Amino acid sequence: MVQRMGEEMGGDMGGDLGDASHPLDGEQDEAPLAEAGGEAWTPGWNEASPPVEAEPTGTAPRGTLLPVLLGGLLTVRLPGEQAAEFLLDGTVFARIEPTDSIRQRNHFVPMPDFTPGAVLRAVDPSTGTDLDGSPVTLQPPGRIGRIDRVAGRFVFGTVEASAEGPDGEATVLAFIDGEVVAHAVARPAQAGAAGPAGSLSFVLLLPIAVAEGRPAFVHLALAGGSERFEGGPVRVGTQAAPAAPRRRRAARALRMAIKIAAPNLRMAPQWGDTHFAKGLKAALEPLGWIVRIDTRDAWYGGEAVDVDLVLRGLGRYKVDPERLNLMWLISHPNRVEADEPADFDHVFVASDVYLPTFRRTGTPCSALHQATDPAVFMPSPSPTVETPLLFVGNSRREYRTMVRWCIEQRLPLAIWGAMWEGIVPPELVHGTHIPNDRLAAAYAGAGVLLNDHWDAMRENGFLSNRLFDGSAAGAPILTDPVAGLAEVFGDTIPAVDSAEELAAEAKAILADSESARARARRARDIVLSAHTFAHRARTIVEVVEALGGPRAAQVA
Repeated sequence: MVQRMGEEMGGDMGGDLGDASHPLDGEQDEAPLAEAGGEAWTPGWNEASPPVEAEPTGTAPRGTLLPVLLGGLLTVRLPGEQAAEFLLDGTVFARIEPTDSIRQRNHFVPMPDFTPGAVLRAVDPSTGTDLDGSPVTLQPPGRIGRIDRVAGRFVFGTVEASAEGPDGEATVLAFIDGEVVAHAVARPAQAGAAGPAGSLSFVLLLPIAVAEGRPAFVHLALAGGSERFEGGPVRVGTQAAPAAPRRRRAARALRMAIKIAAPNLRMAPQWGDTHFAKGLKAALEPLGWIVRIDTRDAWYGGEAVDVDLVLRGLGRYKVDPERLNLMWLISHPNRVEADEPADFDHVFVASDVYLPTFRRTGTPCSALHQATDPAVFMPSPSPTVETPLLFVGNSRREYRTMVRWCIEQRLPLAIWGAMWEGIVPPELVHGTHIPNDRLAAAYAGAGVLLNDHWDAMRENGFLSNRLFDGSAAGAPILTDPVAGLAEVFGDTIPAVDSAEELAAEAKAILADSESARARARRARDIVLSAHTFAHRARTIVEVVEALGGPRAAQVA
């Protein structure tokens, strides 16, 4: 359930809203109500930071750690030229190398096993100073917090008691897209107060810039914790786009139609979005939804549904204004028409990089990467290399980058896909289609799985679904450079920018398959922790509820 600013209500659903983001337009300009427990945000959480000298005006922006473990991952925002090291009780367990980028970017770092009470630090290795938000004491996994009600800019809630923290206190963080916007201290509740015996209570004051800025979702969690609070997220923002026409809402949203670009049922098995939709359907049904998949020839017929979800491909869908309309922009952003976003109640954009550009349309939107079905894509128990270099994809009568480079370097390439006639030597094409139930085995049996992107996707940071499927299957992957790759996969998927680089990297992987498979396992861990269809289904359902849509029946 999503709580809106100004409402006083209890919630009963937590979960992951994915990558909804919100740039702050200013700092909080009111004094916090200390007596109520609300505090303005300051760096540092439940550990005292070592004293550092004030930075002179005009210095480069510092990196920022979100001291919450979401899906087993740490989120850190760094200027491109800055490195970071991560330490657990003084031992380095991960490092982010600097890049040539001038933009600040989010990075996601897998967290090793730890003992509650361990101290996590994120430091700039060039100076030894902590990033903002560091250090933090890690909480016991599963410690529960809850948003009880929201009134204006005030968020009231409770936290399960624990021995962690001074005098039984705990630090509560409010954050949007990995950026902390406010925090409060939860203290032992007074006798007779609502909530379980021994619980802590807090009142958090949201800054005006958040409460009255662009529409966004605020999540709450404990500093050093691993769970978002129940009863959230909180929907904020008054600078919304012009209201869409009123739509009828059923009492319960049990039916959804996923619109895909495949022309018809006969051709659907050869279209990637068919299998994408099937994976999402399977994840939505346990949440109480009845889902059907409509190919293009069935877009405008069939039994009425409550929600239409359009997987935006090559063509535009004419929405039914009587339904809740969602778009998931997963590819080809250059094909979206200027007036098209206004048709939709919400648009999911499969790119952190492109999201700020899409926001200019005024349509409510949030980032939501593509995903995979781990029940389909899983590693082989004992992988053997059946194909040194594998490329799965259609040519669409174009010379795909990776294929061209392999041919130039005379690498041992196998192609599966259609429309390669007259483009590549016929002996390289092993077939036009691999059934989806055999695709994971093909990926796992590749010495190197090759991936590339159409120009518009590469330039705008739309990560190919093959990166998620191949990683889930445990395949070593080489890809062309694509904006936002490192922010999602870290250093687990190398990018090559020339035929020579491809040849060198491919030969290194084939020569040391054990190291390559170990790196692929780390990529798989990242995918399983945050990028499955189960994660995406929960996000979509939460957004439906946030938009005032009906709730699905709970399924045991």
